[in-house]
Amino acid sequence: MTITLGLLGVALLFVIFLIRYAPTRSAAPPPDKLHLALEPIYVPALMNLIDEHNLEFLRRSLSASDFRKAQRERNRALRAYVRRISHNTRILIATGEAARHTEDPAVAESARALLDASLATRTRALRALASLYVGELIPGFLPDLSGAVMNYQSAANSMSSLQSLTSSR
Repeated sequence: MTITLGLLGVALLFVIFLIRYAPTRSAAPPPDKLHLALEPIYVPALMNLIDEHNLEFLRRSLSASDFRKAQRERNRALRAYVRRISHNTRILIATGEAARHTEDPAVAESARALLDASLATRTRALRALASLYVGELIPGFLPDLSGAVMNYQSAANSMSSLQSLTSSR
């Protein structure tokens, strides 16, 4: 009975995450204002936070209680990064949707690539966010966030391609 209630609780939390962070049909900012709408993400710092070697070093170097405190702080920082990734991909999805309907085939193809990368990133970011909350409840649970970061970098590259195509036309 308690396992069933626990699973229902996790499912309910996941549905709340989906509703809260689901892509919306917000208008895309104009291309010249896009940099103002995107929240900055310093990828090297994020990669440092998800590096398992650093985590092992902390585990060996700190006492158990200090390690748990450090792990909670790490999870808080990771959740902030993942929320930013989620926010940015929402904007990239709206931008790709707006550019997809252009008559220029190169721009439309670049917009499609942006949409594909952004949707994959958004899905991974939502899963990662849910995993980070599970990690808060289960201290030994270590989610793999590298896929979400790699997808985000791919989406950012697709956005750069789209911007270069639209600015040259």
